[in-house]
Amino acid sequence: MTLLSIRCLRIVVAIQCLGIAGRYLLIPSEQESSIYGLLFFDWGWHEGTAQAIDDTGGWICLLAAIVVGLNFAFDLIADGRKNRTLLHRCISGLELLLLGFVSLWFLSLASAEMMRGGVYTEWAIPEQAVRIISPIALAIALAMGLALRNQANSPALTKVISGMLQIAVAATFAVHGYKAIVGYGPFVDLILLSEPFPFLGGVSQSTAERWLWIVGWIDVGLALAIVCVRWRAVALYMAFWGFLTAASRMLALGFEAWPESLIRVANGGAPLALFFLFQHIKQVKMSVTTHVSKDLPEASI
Repeated sequence: MTLLSIRCLRIVVAIQCLGIAGRYLLIPSEQESSIYGLLFFDWGWHEGTAQAIDDTGGWICLLAAIVVGLNFAFDLIADGRKNRTLLHRCISGLELLLLGFVSLWFLSLASAEMMRGGVYTEWAIPEQAVRIISPIALAIALAMGLALRNQANSPALTKVISGMLQIAVAATFAVHGYKAIVGYGPFVDLILLSEPFPFLGGVSQSTAERWLWIVGWIDVGLALAIVCVRWRAVALYMAFWGFLTAASRMLALGFEAWPESLIRVANGGAPLALFFLFQHIKQVKMSVTTHVSKDLPEASI
């Protein structure tokens, strides 16, 4: 596990947690989550209890964003020093607990969405896999890094984290690709509202649907590629596309939709972390190959 990939995941998790707090707590048009809907409307829990659970999840996510960001800053200041302050160690322990909660909360949100039903909600967990896996992958990397006395670049650890992220990224892109292929209405609306080519007089609905069909198959192809090969170009393109689609919420709906963009930042952040991991794996292989070739005796003439 590389320092760049850990820093990337930290930024991603902090931002998506801020997005959750924004969607459910901080903006004037705040809404109730699928967990609230499941508890109150479907299971008949008391409204106050359902609201308290919903708000608690949002506040803890906000706390996680602060703690992860604070620990990110501490690690930058420490710059790899082994002897950390007591405050730094305490915050690191709290960070691990919060990362576990965040992953469980995102899983609970997706599960509640699936149970409540709706259009394509049966795919909610794989579609949101990068949001669920990024915090737990970061927690494993940090915990194992501490256990290995800051040797967070362990080959076994790198393999585990890269495998988790590959599966999560593939699942998210595959579901998005499928929804694009079948012409999912909100995706079409994002293109129409974003007006990517206003100087051409906008985009017609039929053109937007054709674009979506092409993009959908590209996404499915990328999902297959990211689990079959460790090509940095594939991961980098997926990072670019993931960030662009996350930003499309604000492009289409205005700045007030910032929580929707922040929640989806892992769509690009997880592939970017994979890019750094793939780069590290390639460098390690090249280093080993060079070392072996130097140790081999010269062929006799």
